[in-house]
Amino acid sequence: MYCTSIWQYPDDPYNKFYDCEVIADTTDSADDASKWAWTLEPLEVVTKETHFATTNVDLRWRAAKMSGKDKSEGGGYEEKKKKVRILTGVAHFEIGVNMKGLCAASGFCQWNLDPKKTPVLVDVQALTCHGTVKKALHGIGCD
Repeated sequence: MYCTSIWQYPDDPYNKFYDCEVIADTTDSADDASKWAWTLEPLEVVTKETHFATTNVDLRWRAAKMSGKDKSEGGGYEEKKKKVRILTGVAHFEIGVNMKGLCAASGFCQWNLDPKKTPVLVDVQALTCHGTVKKALHGIGCD
């Protein structure tokens, strides 16, 4: 899976959703990543030291896929009430904690995940949403 967020100053990337490109998995598992839609959402972290999105940021990950239809009271299924399964979690990324990099004299900086600090573990929460995958990826219609 490949996710990227691109923005141009003076805009900021916070509280916006960025779609991820899923690289096909070769397994036939029902939960293989290619059967899910993925997004990331940068969340602002404000501290006294730094609060720049490139050096100190939380990222919310969401993965969603259709999981069936809700049963109506009569025992049948209603087309309008589709269930979407969501897995979501937040990870923190910060220079000196789990990221490192260099800045050139020109002011250009490049930051990367520190290989010694990988993998970054994320506590995942499972949610059931109702509606479309796209809405669920934005947190709409979720319990």
